[in-house]
Amino acid sequence: MNVQDRRRILGPVEARPLAFPEATKIAKDNETDSKNEENVTILPKFQVPSIKTSLLKNCNGSCMIENEHTSILSSIYGPRSTRSNLFESRCLINVTIKSTIFPTSEVKELSSFLINVLESFVCLELYPKAGIDVFINLNIEKVSDLSWYIPYIMMSIVLGLVDANIEISDLPGCGFNDNNAICFTKNGTEIIGIWKDQGSIENETSFVESLGTCKEQYLQVKGIMANYLLNKINN
Repeated sequence: MNVQDRRRILGPVEARPLAFPEATKIAKDNETDSKNEENVTILPKFQVPSIKTSLLKNCNGSCMIENEHTSILSSIYGPRSTRSNLFESRCLINVTIKSTIFPTSEVKELSSFLINVLESFVCLELYPKAGIDVFINLNIEKVSDLSWYIPYIMMSIVLGLVDANIEISDLPGCGFNDNNAICFTKNGTEIIGIWKDQGSIENETSFVESLGTCKEQYLQVKGIMANYLLNKINN
């Protein structure tokens, strides 16, 4: 074989052979992608729940929110005098959440979040040197994402406060989208809390999308609460 024929077969000196992935590796990658898609949890959309108030007799107010995925009972105690010797010009709020599936650290973090939200719309100045205790029992927990429960928890707390005849400045509410919960008041013109659990708010665009979806759900929640209270008054 002459030199010309040899160059024709081997190609240029700098040439490199084409490397194709093995078929087994492609199959494994496809299996991994399909498994990741299967592991993605699709959270239930917001469902209009059933509402019941004045269920408990040993507290000042109570409210139960139920749908096919959860049952949440909130009980309100107070305003009642505190044992502190110091004079407090504003009422103190405490929130306790009981859950069987979520870690204690996450539940405590949510309790602190709800306290900050409550302080923004409860008329605390009307109850000096007093305290309000809010107990929340997650009786049925079929969803493994804590942020999904916040809109329903907010509904139960707000209606429980109304049932306890505690003054509030508005009917606040919360919306849920992409593992993010945003709490609103004043018809959505004011944000009183943002809970980012495992959600993705990476930039301004993603935040605006979540904000719009949560605001629409908040307006729906507020309408549900207002209709319930009006029907209760009329009945």
